Amino acid sequence: MDIFYMLHIIFSYRPGRGDLVDDKWAIAKSFLIGILSVLPLPQVIGAFWYLFSIERQTNCWRQACGTQDTCRREYLFCDGAGGAGNLSFLDNRCPIRTPNETVFNFGIFLDALQSGVVLSSTGFSDKFFYCFWWGMRNLSSFGQNLKTSTMLETCFAVFISISGLVLLAVVTNTLQMQKQLRAVLQLRPEGIR
Repeated sequence: MDIFYMLHIIFSYRPGRGDLVDDKWAIAKSFLIGILSVLPLPQVIGAFWYLFSIERQTNCWRQACGTQDTCRREYLFCDGAGGAGNLSFLDNRCPIRTPNETVFNFGIFLDALQSGVVLSSTGFSDKFFYCFWWGMRNLSSFGQNLKTSTMLETCFAVFISISGLVLLAVVTNTLQMQKQLRAVLQLRPEGIR
């Protein structure tokens, strides 16, 4: 979107439904409330992406462990009894650094695993902002660059696409209402305003 058009929208935004407001603080307050009311959606989408990434990784580990005689599933959990055993085969069966879709397809969750958001011990703020950025990026692009691999991922990508379209429709509707209100108020005689 053109930056000048966005600035025009920001500076011409008018709160309320009946009166044009000339107070810049009221305009800024209304715009800020509108923006803050939408911000939880990318956070929620990013949080689900993080959660589903962990689930996808553990699914791969379970599948890989099922093919090895020396692996027991309780080794995969932090409180696994009897020690961890030799789990080096997981690097080959669940390739993240050099992904191999024929071995295991991580789909839209590969980015979370490769970036270290899920598997490393980065701080909460790093994880939070990366997941928020991922949610914002995919909402604003309607999830168009997501390459899914399973039914769950496809449903999640469809939800992201629909959410992005709904947000666009809400913004468009709000701008149209403000434009119509401005046109109606400009047609009224001065004494009625």
